[in-house]
Amino acid sequence: MKTTIKILLALTMIIAVSCNKDEENNDVSKKYSMTILTGMTAGHDIYLYIDALIPDREGIWIDLNNNGKKDNGENNVKFGEGKRYEIGSSTITIYGKVTILDCSGNFVVKSLDVSKNPYLRNLYCYENDINGEAMTSLMMSLPQHKTEDNVKIWVIATNSQYNESNVCTEEQVNIATDKNWAVFDYYNDDGENDVPYAGS
Repeated sequence: MKTTIKILLALTMIIAVSCNKDEENNDVSKKYSMTILTGMTAGHDIYLYIDALIPDREGIWIDLNNNGKKDNGENNVKFGEGKRYEIGSSTITIYGKVTILDCSGNFVVKSLDVSKNPYLRNLYCYENDINGEAMTSLMMSLPQHKTEDNVKIWVIATNSQYNESNVCTEEQVNIATDKNWAVFDYYNDDGENDVPYAGS
């Protein structure tokens, strides 16, 4: 009888420790994040290109229904290659130490907050619908970096063959450059790529 009780107590302790570790791992994975607000409803797809340092990839996942929990399949992130993800909410959150995020060409991204991810180095968000206060908020959310960090944001494609709805003013560009982010036009009116952008 005593042996059975001891075994049950031991199992209880193992389960408790395991749960605590899961909670700790979840807290760590949620420490760094980026939030995207789209104009889409559940069931639609969004294109994302995500990359990160190899040691950090395991902790990266996308909360596609924005419920704050890592549901089945939400850690099936493809790195170094674009992928379409089916969303379960108009807002999605990407967790982890992401270094490159490309959400360009979706035309439906309304706002983007990257303030909780200091590891971000390259951000492609042109060909979307970010303007006005949303663009100001995006630029203010960019993490502060040093000049030598060589961080870049592609915010607009002025000569896009599609409907570019992003608008980024000179004042908004200055917010980014004050944080040592280089701001680029992905396609300009002369047909050139990756041209420094001074704002509209």
